[in-house]
Amino acid sequence: MSPQRKFGRKKTPIWQWFSEGEKLNSSHYLARCNFCKQSCPGEPSKMVKHILVTCEEIHQDERNNIENILANASTKKTKNLQKNNSLPQVDNHNDNCNTNTNDVPEVEDISVLSIGEKASINRQLLKALISANAPLSFVEDPEVIKLFQMLNPRYKLPSRKWLSTSVLDKIHENVQCGIQHFISDSMFLTLSGDGWTNVSKNSMLNFIITNEKHESQIFKIDNYSNQRHTGDNIFAIYREIGMSIGLNKWTAFISDSGSDFKKAQRGRVLTIPCMAHQTNLLVKKIVESTYFTPVIKKMLVIINHFRNSNLALSKLRELAGNATLKPQYPCITRWTTFTKSAKTILEIKTNLKVIALIHTSYLISLLKPYDCVIKILETERATLGQVAASWAWLRGVINKSSLTNNDFKDSLIIEIDNRWQKIFNPVFLITWFLHPFHHSKGLNLTWHLYVQEAAYGLFCTFYPDRNQDQFIDEWLNYSNQEGPFSASSVKNPSFTKFPLRYWRTMLNAAPNLSEFACRLLSIPPNSATSERVWSLLGNIHTERRNRLSPVRAAKMAQISCNISDDDNYIDSSDDIDEFMVNLNQISEKLIDDIHVLDVNNEEIIPALKDVFDSKAEFKLDIEKVEFLAEGGYGKVFKGKWKNGHIQYYDNKNKRWKRYGETWVVLKSIKDLKDVKEEFFKEIEAQMISCEEFSYIIRCYGITKCPTTEDYMMIMDYKEDGSLREYLKTNFHRLSWEEKLELLYTAIKGYLPYYDCNHDTSLALQIVNEGRRPTIDYINTPPAIVKLIERCWSKNPGERPKAIELLNELCSYREKDHKIWKEIEKIEENKKFNIPPQEAALQYEISNQTCYISKHYDVPKTGKHDDYGPETDKYDYSETEYMTIPSDSD
Repeated sequence: MSPQRKFGRKKTPIWQWFSEGEKLNSSHYLARCNFCKQSCPGEPSKMVKHILVTCEEIHQDERNNIENILANASTKKTKNLQKNNSLPQVDNHNDNCNTNTNDVPEVEDISVLSIGEKASINRQLLKALISANAPLSFVEDPEVIKLFQMLNPRYKLPSRKWLSTSVLDKIHENVQCGIQHFISDSMFLTLSGDGWTNVSKNSMLNFIITNEKHESQIFKIDNYSNQRHTGDNIFAIYREIGMSIGLNKWTAFISDSGSDFKKAQRGRVLTIPCMAHQTNLLVKKIVESTYFTPVIKKMLVIINHFRNSNLALSKLRELAGNATLKPQYPCITRWTTFTKSAKTILEIKTNLKVIALIHTSYLISLLKPYDCVIKILETERATLGQVAASWAWLRGVINKSSLTNNDFKDSLIIEIDNRWQKIFNPVFLITWFLHPFHHSKGLNLTWHLYVQEAAYGLFCTFYPDRNQDQFIDEWLNYSNQEGPFSASSVKNPSFTKFPLRYWRTMLNAAPNLSEFACRLLSIPPNSATSERVWSLLGNIHTERRNRLSPVRAAKMAQISCNISDDDNYIDSSDDIDEFMVNLNQISEKLIDDIHVLDVNNEEIIPALKDVFDSKAEFKLDIEKVEFLAEGGYGKVFKGKWKNGHIQYYDNKNKRWKRYGETWVVLKSIKDLKDVKEEFFKEIEAQMISCEEFSYIIRCYGITKCPTTEDYMMIMDYKEDGSLREYLKTNFHRLSWEEKLELLYTAIKGYLPYYDCNHDTSLALQIVNEGRRPTIDYINTPPAIVKLIERCWSKNPGERPKAIELLNELCSYREKDHKIWKEIEKIEENKKFNIPPQEAALQYEISNQTCYISKHYDVPKTGKHDDYGPETDKYDYSETEYMTIPSDSD
C-alpha cells in the first residue's frame, strides 16, 4: 500500500487493498490488487467491483470483512451530506442497469446508497425472486422499475443478465462456503442421490449430504446427459462425490433403489434403499389390484367430471356448503395420493349416490397404515431402526384387517414378505437395538445372537484396525445393562429418547460401540430430500423459463434450499423417535398390533412375523383417571390425555400435529376373547364413520389397562350427558329432520320397555314371542312405522340391508316424498295440543329397569328354529352412512 499523500484529495478506503501501479497521467494511476496482483483502472467503483466480485484469490471471509468496512465508511460519509436530489448517483454497474424511469413521480430522496448497501439489496432481490419462484425478467418490467424508483430514486434495478451472473455467483459462493462448513462440522455424512430429466431433456443427477443430526444440504446438482446411466457409471460418480467428502465421514448411500442404482451398490460404504419408496411400492400393489380397480375407475370418472365441468363443481359446492371443495386427482407415481382422492369422494358422498362408496371406505381404511408408515419413514429424523418395526406393525395391521377377501389379504401379506426379503439389511435390527430407548424392547429373544453377530461383522468392516475384543465387551455391557450402562443417570429419558446425546455421553466409557452407534443412527432410511430437490428444480426450470442453463438452475436450487432451511429451522433436540415410542404412536386411529409374531429359526433372513416378541407392551400418556360408571360388559373411566390425538402431519416442520391436552373416555371390555373379531370390526366402522361425521362420538383406537389387561376403547368425552338426559328437556324442541337422525328414541321420546321389569321374563318375551317396544302410531309417520317394523322383524330375511336403509332414508330428502305429507298431517292434528318447547318430557319408569348390558341364561326353546338354518343364505350388508338435510337444504 502506497504512503498517504500530503497534498491533494484524500484516497478512498478501497485503496487499503490496492497499490499504485503504472501512472496514467499526473493524477491517475492503475490500481494493483494486493491479493491476485492484477491491475484495474484506479476508479473506486471499478476497484470495488474487482475486490468484491472479480478477484479469485481472496478468501470469502476476507471479502465479507472488506464489504463491511466499505459499507461503514460509506455510511459515515453520507451522514455528512445533505439530502439533495441533484447529488450524483453512485453505481458500480452502470452498464448493466435498467434506466427506464419515465413517468416516475418526484419523491424526496432519503439517502445516498453506499456500494455495500446496493450490493446487499441486489443479493436480497435475487433471493426474493428465487424464493417467490418469480422469473428474472421481473426486473425488466417497466411498472416494477417505476415502483423501485418511487421507493428510492437512488437505487436502480440491476439487469436480468447481471442478476443471473455476478449476483447469482456471489450468493452461490456464500452457499458453497456454508456447505463446506457443514461438512467440516459433521461427524458422519450420508449421501443420497436421484435422477431427473428437465424440460430441456437434460439428464440431471443430484447428491444430498445428511449429517448425524439428520440435517441436509444439496451437495451437487449436475448435468450427466453425455453419460449412460449404467451401474458402473453411477458407482463411479457417487464414489467420486464420496471421496471428496472423505471416507472417514462417508457412512452410507441411499437411493430409490432403481435398477441402475442397485448395480452401483457395492464397496465398504453401506448402501440402503429408500424405505419410504419401498413402502410406496406396496401401495401400488393395492391400487393396481383387481379387487379395487373397479372402485378406482369410478373414483377417477367422478373426479374427472367435477374437474372438467365448472358448472357441476359449482353445484356440488353449493350442495355441500363448501366453497373450496374440489376432488383431488391422484398422482400416478405417488401411490399414497389415492388416499386423498378417495377421501374427497367420501366428502361428497352425501350429495351423490355411488355404488362404490362402501369399497371406497374400505380402500381408505386399508391405505391408512401404509400412509402412516410412509410419513414416518419420509421424515428427516427417521432412523434405520424404525424400518423393521414399522413394517412388522404394517404386516400385523393388514393381517388383522377386516378384509372379507382372504385371497386378496394373503396376497398383500405375501407382497410385504417378498419385498422384505429383497431389501432386508441386518443394520435395521442393529440400529433398533442400539437405540437406548428401544434396546431389546419387543425384539424376539431368538434374534439377539443374530443381531450381535451382524453388529460384530459390520464393526470389523467399518473399523478393521480397531480392537474388536473391546467392542464385544462394550456390546455385552450394553446388552446386559452392566458396567457404565448400569448407571441410573444414563437411563434417564432425557438421554434414552435422544440416541445421539446418549452415545456421545458414553463416548469415553465405550468408545468403540459409541462411535459405531453414532455412525448407524446418523443414516436416514429415505432419499426423500433428493426427490424434493426435483420438485424445487421443476418449479425453477419450467417450460416458460427454459432459457436457464442447467448450471444456473442448479445454483438457484441450492440457494432456494438454503433459504427454506433458514425459514423452517427445527430444533435438533426434536427427535422423530418420540413418534415411535412403543410403535403405537404411528397412528392413534389404528389398532396397534405390531406383534403377530411366531418363531421360525430356519430362515437366514428374519421374517417380519418373527422379529418382535408378542408380549411387547404399549402405553398411552393418560393421567387423572376417574371412574364414571359400570355396565354389564365393562367399566367406564374418564382421563386426561396429555398430548391428545393426532390431527394431521405438519409437512413444513416435519412432525405430527396433536390436538393437545383433552379429556377422553376409557371404556373397558371384559372377556373379549369370545367377541374379539366382531369387536375389532365395530371399532373400525366407528373410526371410519367418526372420521367423516363430526356428530358421531369419536373413537381414537384401543389400548390395554396396565393392571387388569382388559381392552379399553379411547373415545371422546362429552360433558352434557347422554341422549336420555337430553331428550328429557329438549324433546319438544327437536324438528323432524333431527328426529330422523335419531329415529326410534327421538321419535317416541321414551326409553324402550320403560314401563316393565327388565328380567328373564322380558328377555324370553323378546326372543321367543317377538315382543317389541311400543310405537306411537298416532304421532309417527306411517312410512317410519313400516321401516321400524321391518328392522324389528324376527325373520332375518325380511330385515332391510344397510344399502336399502340408505336408499330409503335418502329418499326422504325429496320434498315431494309422501313422508312429508304424513308429517304435515300429524303436525296439523297436534297444533292445538302441542306442549311448550320448554316443557320437560315426563313419564314413569319401572323401578326394575336396567339400561346396561346384562347377561341372562335363557334356555333354548326351539320355538323359532325355522329361522336359524336360513340365516346361512342371507348376505349380510356392509356399513352405510348418510346425512338427513335440514329444511334449508
